[in-house]
Amino acid sequence: MASTWTGSALQTRLSQKYGMTDSNSLARVLEWINDIQFDIQAGHSWPNLKFKMKKQVVSGNQEIDISPQIPSAPTIALLAGGSITADNTVYVKVTFVLFDETGREVNSLESEPSEASNGVMVTGPDLSLTITNIDTYDGSTSVKPATIHRRIYLKVGSAAYFLAKTLADNTTTTTSVTTVPSSVVEPPEYSLVSLMSSEDPIIEGSGVSLAQEKLDDLLKYDPNFSSSGLPAYYARVSPTKIMLYPKPSATYTISYWVYRIPSRIFADADRPIQLHPGLKEALDAGVTWKGYEYKDQDGQESKKANYELKKAEAKGIVGRTGGQAKTVKAVC
Repeated sequence: MASTWTGSALQTRLSQKYGMTDSNSLARVLEWINDIQFDIQAGHSWPNLKFKMKKQVVSGNQEIDISPQIPSAPTIALLAGGSITADNTVYVKVTFVLFDETGREVNSLESEPSEASNGVMVTGPDLSLTITNIDTYDGSTSVKPATIHRRIYLKVGSAAYFLAKTLADNTTTTTSVTTVPSSVVEPPEYSLVSLMSSEDPIIEGSGVSLAQEKLDDLLKYDPNFSSSGLPAYYARVSPTKIMLYPKPSATYTISYWVYRIPSRIFADADRPIQLHPGLKEALDAGVTWKGYEYKDQDGQESKKANYELKKAEAKGIVGRTGGQAKTVKAVC
């Protein structure tokens, strides 16, 4: 299964199936694959995409984004030795990669990238980059996810950022890159967290499970949110943001469950696809519909209907609806 469930294998198979094998068509098919993957995931909580998260909150930090922490920008400088001869300005971005207890990339969650590093003009041959001030993920290392890596993405001139290196720890703050990356993998363009699950968050080390309330009810109880202390309640203010009450009076690590959005699929032979293999038929049917729609062929409506059918069948077999709490508790 693993050998055929990668981006390059999927792109090749579907491109050949529909007779679209020139470079422009290959790129178009890959775009359709990602469009359909996103559509399959949208508004649905697939069990294999459920992920335990943690977030460190500091004193006074009341509105919490449940997506992974975004790294701060690194610093880069030229270093002698290596094979970078870009003759152009280079930049670097960093992401965090969080792993569940399986430690497998297919079950990982990547953060949004940092802001770009300072730009460095590479004008001579045989150079490399030294990268410093690489951020580390905050929070207790005893709280899952405990395995956290960092990915380094390099951009040359006006080109895209591509994966240059992975730091397989959450401690290293200095590294080097000696070559321009050949990888086709780019950093996420947006948060890969869809929503928080129905389980209530926990303040680790305190034994406190936060109780959900309506935001309006919390505001009625304390209009200025002036109280501070150990949080006991939370309100959902958006699919990816919660409000804590009382306002934290110290630094805490909060754990909770989220549903991931599958990582973007690239024409890469090693990177695993995060969409469940049981959704292959739905993905195939969706790309078929996209191809008919693009060529304006007769039968595109029936192809769309078949895609919707395959998607519904898959939800009944490998998925379930839900993820948001259906009720809220009254304020005491």
